[in-house]
Amino acid sequence: MDAAIACEARIGEELDRVAARDNLSKTSTKKALSSNDFTMQLTKGVEGLTGRRFEDEVPGALPLLQSLRVARGNVAHGGPLLVPGADGKAREPEPPEIYEMLHAALKALNWLGGL
Repeated sequence: MDAAIACEARIGEELDRVAARDNLSKTSTKKALSSNDFTMQLTKGVEGLTGRRFEDEVPGALPLLQSLRVARGNVAHGGPLLVPGADGKAREPEPPEIYEMLHAALKALNWLGGL
């Protein structure tokens, strides 16, 4: 849960920094952060503000971050640690997958710091 929250917070911090650096309006930052889904902010929001594509620069991380977001939502609302399965049904993640989700979060945090 902490890794997902760190991503959420870092996106806002970095977009504020980019907006100040590039002299962008508060409206543009607000628009980039309009979704409650941090993966949407990371993709459409960041791309709209900076022109950089997370999926291109950090290949393979987005699906893991989407699973992390779902797991965070489940746990935050008192549910078990579940991620979407290939069949669309919720399932418990295997330990290697948990490591991969955390690693994807670290990659996202590092990437955001380089915007």
